[in-house]
Amino acid sequence: MVVLSLDELRGTPTIKHAEMEQQVALEQERLARIAARLRLIELEDSMSNYDVVLKTVPPILVAARKITIPTNDQAPKYLDPAFEETYNHIQQSGAKKAGPHLTLWHQLPTVSMRNEVTETVVPIDRVIPGTERVNVYELPETQVASVVHHGDFADFTQGHTALLHRRSQ
Repeated sequence: MVVLSLDELRGTPTIKHAEMEQQVALEQERLARIAARLRLIELEDSMSNYDVVLKTVPPILVAARKITIPTNDQAPKYLDPAFEETYNHIQQSGAKKAGPHLTLWHQLPTVSMRNEVTETVVPIDRVIPGTERVNVYELPETQVASVVHHGDFADFTQGHTALLHRRSQ
């Protein structure tokens, strides 16, 4: 026979509560991913709202935070805090934003769009020290495929889908 102390008995509901909160959070994430996929399906025929432009961009000095996004539909969840960290570092260092921010994708898109290595990139007006997580460097001149997204950040993956659609043509 196992005898539990009064403290152990009090802790059991607390542990169960924490476990249930974790389960609810995981289910909410799954629901958000399903909702994002449904939005993409509904908008599949309207991807023409995005003009994909191929252009050469000059070298630019940037502050950037590299991250890995588990699945493409989770991009906003991971990019938002990474951009926030990048902007905070720029502000704390006394630099200023020198152009629109962007997301740099380090691999060709795949059908599964899993474990995508990306960087939140913000052009800056001068050299500042980097940190363990925010790098400061010059992006070389390069050709890019570019889309501009207008609207809710949660729907930003539609622009990525437009890029994928352009690539397959």
